[in-house]
Amino acid sequence: MCSPHILFSLYPPMKITVACDSFKGSLSSAGANTACALGITDIIPDCEIDCITLADGGEGTVDAIAANMPGGIFHTPVCCDPSGKTHTARYYALPQISTAIIETADCAGLTLLPPGKRDPWTTSTFGLGMTIADAASRNYRHLIIGLGGSATNDGGTGMLQALGYRLLDHKRQIITETGGRILGRIGAIDSSARLKKLDGIEITALCDVSNPLIGPHGATFVYGPQKGADPDMLMRLEEGMVNYATLISPGIANAHGAGAAGGLGAAMMAFLKADLKPGINTILSLVNFKERIKDSNLVITGEGKIDRSSLMGKAPYGIATQARLMGIPSLVIAGRIDDTLDRSRFDNIREINPPDTPAAIAMQPGTASQNIRRTIAAYLADMHHHS
Repeated sequence: MCSPHILFSLYPPMKITVACDSFKGSLSSAGANTACALGITDIIPDCEIDCITLADGGEGTVDAIAANMPGGIFHTPVCCDPSGKTHTARYYALPQISTAIIETADCAGLTLLPPGKRDPWTTSTFGLGMTIADAASRNYRHLIIGLGGSATNDGGTGMLQALGYRLLDHKRQIITETGGRILGRIGAIDSSARLKKLDGIEITALCDVSNPLIGPHGATFVYGPQKGADPDMLMRLEEGMVNYATLISPGIANAHGAGAAGGLGAAMMAFLKADLKPGINTILSLVNFKERIKDSNLVITGEGKIDRSSLMGKAPYGIATQARLMGIPSLVIAGRIDDTLDRSRFDNIREINPPDTPAAIAMQPGTASQNIRRTIAAYLADMHHHS
């Protein structure tokens, strides 16, 4: 019997586009793409492979835009992490078009804290505000801000505090604390000391979810648990968020994406007049995705976990949907696929980890790379066998 790659060589040349999001805490988009490419060449050595570094507004957004829009520079301002500790942020800028790309995950991100230190009662977006202030001080006139991957549930109040907004309690006293714990105490938000450099800056916020600010499908109840909130804290955070929502127009509080990044989306719209856009659609447009895949035989994408929330604007679903619209088959891979997922929304979807693999082992970069490579090779071999 001939080997699979010899059998594939009997067919016309193939082109496969690989466009994975990061496997959070394990592999970057580029790292996952490389593992996929190795699996492809194991079976189809002469395949044309186009790897596209991608993100959806979450972790990896800066690197994705930098990879696809070269010629810029990186800035590394000192700010603070979600817990308030000193942290060096990193963002990308294109001076020729006066644009800076900032990633919430890099200055208020979940991966900046070990699991035992994740506490949305105290974590804040203050570091993001400091980073925005740095970009404003350099006179960039357009900020693209990825909202995904946050460790916070503060409604963006920390960001506002860092930008000079004064949060006042019901006695008109300035609130100096940060985090989700202050939401229920806010009686007014004073913008008179707002950073003047913000005037005239256009902000585009890239959103990877479509949740509203409050309610059962809002920021707190859907994403609070993964940020460290127990049931009691969820109730207290939601009570605070409902109070905070009274300071924002009902139209914004209920808008798609207002609940992104623990309510950061709402603050972006209400106070910074940001234009919230679906992250994956915006980035696919920036990288000219439709043109790049039009002659592909297969599109491969994936990320660490696929569940029902993935259908609300995450990268793999956006990519698979675009491929389907163009009549191109796709394969989605993930470290874990939730049992409640409607798999019919994807052409093909596969979990890369063998059954019962402990998460601590599965998420090691070397293990994840090997499992991706093996899964891709097995899929292509199966595809040939059934063709």
